Amino acid sequence: MQCQIKRVILFIFLIGIVSFSLFPIFWIGIISLKPSKEALTLPPKLLFIPVVDNYEMLLGIGKHKMVEIGRLSLTYVDYYAHTLTVSSLATILTVLTSLLAAYSFARFR
Repeated sequence: MQCQIKRVILFIFLIGIVSFSLFPIFWIGIISLKPSKEALTLPPKLLFIPVVDNYEMLLGIGKHKMVEIGRLSLTYVDYYAHTLTVSSLATILTVLTSLLAAYSFARFR
């Protein structure tokens, strides 16, 4: 019986820690669905009508564009594609150079 009480207390404690850790992610998701004017109001409104304007602006859908540099108009998707390209090339180059170094160490012995 004593062991079960300890397990229940431990379980409640762990649920509290996980809830405390995941609450910021939940809050960011809720804020992203609020209209821009309501996102920073104090005290925060818990009941609101969700909108997807923020996601339209993020993805560059419709009238929203993220960054306009002269005639060039970049969206989040463009930035994501550039990041994916650079990180893929960096990974490939790192694997190739590591492969050459591993081969030289193997031959050295």
